Amino acid sequence: MEKKILIISRDIFFHKLLKKLMEKNIKNCELFIYKSKREIDRISQDSKIDFVVLDGEFNSLSAFEVLRILRVEKRIIAPIWFFSDIDRKDYIYKAYAIGASKIIKKTFDPIEIVNDIANILNK
Repeated sequence: MEKKILIISRDIFFHKLLKKLMEKNIKNCELFIYKSKREIDRISQDSKIDFVVLDGEFNSLSAFEVLRILRVEKRIIAPIWFFSDIDRKDYIYKAYAIGASKIIKKTFDPIEIVNDIANILNK
């Protein structure tokens, strides 16, 4: 059965790199790229989502608002890994409180991240 992975990012380099690595290293995955609030709004509450990668902010939304939408409005229970270049403790605590499963500080090793995601999805 295919694993459904959402990559939510405005950063073209970020989502293209992860998409390429995931297609190569994660078997039986279906990738969906979301680059705007309008696209996020189209995520169905009934969708079976296995993993979410969330990168940063959008034009009119903070990353916290995107997290809230995913957890509360879309009722996504899958792991959400949040990528951020902000490392203040209050920011990190708030991200966890709203629903991030893991926070990854930029810069990171994309191959290591994709391998970690593959290991989680293959359990």
